[in-house]
Amino acid sequence: ALGEALADGIDHLLAQHDLPWRAYRLGNRSGICLNESLPRNAAEAASCISSDLNRWVRPFMANRGIWEPIYIHGPSASFAHTAEDIAIYLGVFDEMLGALKEGLR
Repeated sequence: ALGEALADGIDHLLAQHDLPWRAYRLGNRSGICLNESLPRNAAEAASCISSDLNRWVRPFMANRGIWEPIYIHGPSASFAHTAEDIAIYLGVFDEMLGALKEGLR
């Protein structure tokens, strides 16, 4: 349920920031797919990722207390997390999207 809340929250924030991206869902894991539709195969999945974006997002989140341990893994919800943890993550994610959009202008 927390993994679903995480992905739903990411999808909501992407829409709120008018970004044409989607949150992928892989069990308890989520993250950003840089396409309007989710991939159905490896070739489509490769087009969803940006190494440059990943290299920017990870330290942005870490500098605000959110650690994503694997470079391209994206966020995960585990049995140790709470709904409050997901809300904290989404708050920082919202801040990150705002900073990203400012940088794109």
